[in-house]
Amino acid sequence: MSDVTVTRESTRAYVIKQRETLAHVLNGLTEADLQKLHVTPEWNGLDMLRHILTWNDLLIHNLQDWSGSRDRAPGELDFDKLNADYVQERSHLGRDALVQQLNAAYDYYLGLIDTSSDAELAEQGLAPWGETLTRLQACGSVGHDAEHFEHIQAALT
Repeated sequence: MSDVTVTRESTRAYVIKQRETLAHVLNGLTEADLQKLHVTPEWNGLDMLRHILTWNDLLIHNLQDWSGSRDRAPGELDFDKLNADYVQERSHLGRDALVQQLNAAYDYYLGLIDTSSDAELAEQGLAPWGETLTRLQACGSVGHDAEHFEHIQAALT
């Protein structure tokens, strides 16, 4: 999304596209299918969804307190370990719960886009991964989701 002008409308459309992509990629796949699907050497399809959900959860937490302080400076984080820990913390979540929570995250972004003023959407804050973004850009950061949906799709072929 960084290659296009970020507007309320384009960001809204991009979030909706990710919701549709999630449904398309998972269409016909059962929990067992996702469990058996090797997306990376470390993660199966369910783990990849858990990873995607993790970063949506962290982003929503930040968006709810956009100008607040952050617990840790991004440079102090070991993202490989953090990702592994977060995926493990969500290991109890199955396919349907993951889809439900990802759709709830997309609903949150869409609600924020629809109800925030232009000034609120333009406020800058720190994303969980250490990047300074506007609220609107943060809502459009579901490009991370798109990247991993492509990984799941590639593993299916």
